Amino acid sequence: MSGILQQNLLSFDSLDGDSSLYCNFDELPIRDYSTGNIFIPLSNSGGSLEDGRFNRALRLSKNSRLSYSGNLRVSSQMTFSFWLNSVNYGVVFDQSDSEIFYNIKIPIFSKASCSLSGETNTFVIDDNSSFVFYEKCYDNNKNTIVIELYDSQSSYIYESESFDTGKVHHFFVVYDGVSGYLTIYIDGIESDIEVVSSPPTGDIPSGLNQMPVGSFAINDIAPGFAPSVVRSIAAIEDLFICNNSLNNEVLIKKIINRGVGVTFGSDGSFKKNKQSLFLPYKEVSTNYLKSMAGNSSEIYLGSSEGDIYRGSSTSWLSRRNFTNPQEVDMLKLVRFDDKDSDSSSFESDTKNGITIDGYGIELE
Repeated sequence: MSGILQQNLLSFDSLDGDSSLYCNFDELPIRDYSTGNIFIPLSNSGGSLEDGRFNRALRLSKNSRLSYSGNLRVSSQMTFSFWLNSVNYGVVFDQSDSEIFYNIKIPIFSKASCSLSGETNTFVIDDNSSFVFYEKCYDNNKNTIVIELYDSQSSYIYESESFDTGKVHHFFVVYDGVSGYLTIYIDGIESDIEVVSSPPTGDIPSGLNQMPVGSFAINDIAPGFAPSVVRSIAAIEDLFICNNSLNNEVLIKKIINRGVGVTFGSDGSFKKNKQSLFLPYKEVSTNYLKSMAGNSSEIYLGSSEGDIYRGSSTSWLSRRNFTNPQEVDMLKLVRFDDKDSDSSSFESDTKNGITIDGYGIELE
């Protein structure tokens, strides 16, 4: 794939060499399209490929462990973007006491090293690590994303809001040690964050450990894992990491709608894939309104599947659901139509919900 991640087309600093990583998983072996470096399977299986939202997705298994052959440099500012079709393993109850249970943790990716605790027979992250991303399972088919960051002396642990498992979700994480914040977006919506652990010096590390022992790995190395459940069977897609804090909601929406390759590609094209979406009333997890510019003339209508549509209304509230057809009547879809195709349509069902049928909606 040519023209991906061209530095001169980006509005931020260097995005080449070991300062970025982009995988669209279109072929085996998995490779970083920024450098051409491949991922080496650490076990019998490096995963399998299946159809994804934009290109291909990497389906993991409990035997899938991949190590990056190149070097991914870390810094005081990082951005992580990826799609994940998650699974839920639930919780494990203590055999000696049924009132005690442990949340199963599933690794996604990391740049870390670990050791095995002889007392608990679980993995423990070593101090000479940079970052670890993993899913934390609960017993209600809900998971959270947990992020562990490491500087040269301490660890910092953050947990997102919960999300439904068994669905494809987009995750966008921005770490900025210079400005002192970490932000997690799930399907384009900023998540509340629980600071699980941080040293007395503050909640955010000023910079990540730049001399970790471990290489960047997918589906490997995370804390507190029993060996029998240490791997994921989820599917991951459109993985992008860079040494910049790209905390821009419009950019996030573009990545959700277009994918990383098209958003940062040299051809500047927008693939107008035919989409049909039904949004029922009174389903908070599915429908939301989000003002990007802080005024009531522009809102964004979206779904938990990551589809974002632009419209306008005389009034709006952030992150809410539609309660009746009259609210929908205030919406007007701003269409991005293919001149050789039928126009997009935006229809309200008087009883059940809204139907959007058309081509991808351009976001600027």
